Amino acid sequence: GRWRTARMHKLGLHGKHSLDLRLPVVYGPVFMKGEDGKIGPYRLFWPAYWGLMKEDSVSPILPKQMPAAADSILSAAEQGTDGWRPLTEEQIAEVLAKLAPAEAGQEAVYICGGRLYRLDEQGQLSSLVHTAAEPYAWAMAHDVRPGEQSLGVKSCADCHTTDSPFFFGKVPVDSPVAGQERLIEMTQLQGLSRWYVWAFNFSFVFRPWMKAITLAACGLIALVLVVYAMKAAAVISQKAMEDRQ
Repeated sequence: GRWRTARMHKLGLHGKHSLDLRLPVVYGPVFMKGEDGKIGPYRLFWPAYWGLMKEDSVSPILPKQMPAAADSILSAAEQGTDGWRPLTEEQIAEVLAKLAPAEAGQEAVYICGGRLYRLDEQGQLSSLVHTAAEPYAWAMAHDVRPGEQSLGVKSCADCHTTDSPFFFGKVPVDSPVAGQERLIEMTQLQGLSRWYVWAFNFSFVFRPWMKAITLAACGLIALVLVVYAMKAAAVISQKAMEDRQ
């Protein structure tokens, strides 16, 4: 779901104020892999900004540095109900054409919705997945709840099912570009193969069967051992009686 924080959305300010900030749109909890390589609960938001790319590095352009020609194009967009000003691909292409790079080797780009938008050699707008467009995330260090409500306390099925939200939950990709709304699964944010996780979780369907078969096999082996132990005891007893005679 969506979260609002005191620092980012100016909640809990003293006195009268009319701030009702909805951007940036923060989602959580999202289970993703951290820098320590472990999967944990995080909050995240998707960046959206104009920038200049040199080689493979993107530097943001500050709003006050945007040229007036670009501002006139962006001001034509209407304010959205959630705070975004919806942009069309045509408007993005027009603004990128107005953003003349200050240095040689630089290229004007737009980051949003997990993608990088740029103009190709023919002046047509194209987009690609880029590391600069990845979401910003931070750990939910104080997402505390009672032990009886923790994941896994009921059974392995809390996480290991073929439709478990832990792995297959859908995370919205927030974007001001009209028609570009989409969802991604948490396995993508965890850097895991969806099919491997699905197959591994599918094996948990048969685990109760495996446990039942294992217990039955152990019981059968124990019964065989008891039968042979009784036969051995009978042979030993008979041999002892023959020796006494």
